[in-house]
Amino acid sequence: IQLSGNVPSSDALQITQLLNQWNDAMNQHDADAVANTHTNNAIIRGKAYTIAAYSDKEAKSFDKHPDFHQSPANNVYATPLADKSGYHLVFDYIFTQSGKSTPTEIMLVVIRQGNDYKINYESDISTDRSLLKKMGVDTYTSSNDCKQLNRQILLESPMFRYQYIPMNKTFGKTKSLDVVCENEEECLIGVNEITEKFYALDHKAMEMTVTDARDIDKEYKNTIHPKYSSQLRKLCP
Repeated sequence: IQLSGNVPSSDALQITQLLNQWNDAMNQHDADAVANTHTNNAIIRGKAYTIAAYSDKEAKSFDKHPDFHQSPANNVYATPLADKSGYHLVFDYIFTQSGKSTPTEIMLVVIRQGNDYKINYESDISTDRSLLKKMGVDTYTSSNDCKQLNRQILLESPMFRYQYIPMNKTFGKTKSLDVVCENEEECLIGVNEITEKFYALDHKAMEMTVTDARDIDKEYKNTIHPKYSSQLRKLCP
């Protein structure tokens, strides 16, 4: 597994080692080793797991799918977290189970713990789209015009998904929402229009500017994933 993006060489080495440990552990069906590449209470496809609980979950999954295997399909595209504590990582991979191979896009967030990096968030694009729909947010799998594409980029951005999906504590338990916010105005959940208020795109610079919903004087920038380049040229001239 190789990294691309603006990552210092010392961080890149540690993160690459972590990703290869995670990938090898998954392919060796070593549930304990998989779990130990994660933080305690990491968010995995919308649910928080302790290391022990995640190990049990993976052990059951490996027993159920003895032919499971995964393989990254391209380099990992890395962008830093706003607080510089770690990185968003996005890459395509193919997983095989029950005789069927399925391509998907994976998102991991790795954060520094002591001298090491650990996975703090793990999901895939289709799962996160489904979770956002449960939270009342309209998503797109493809776009027909510039406005739709802007919204797709915003909602699929690692920043948005990492910040807002963990706010909902009730996935897998109930269909009702239990959103962790001090007041309704601070939440982006279920208020589709507010995403455009706090997220702005600069197509030419391939850059996204985010305004902190809780402190509007704070802004930070992140790079738009290059996978959207051709669509932006076509739909947003």
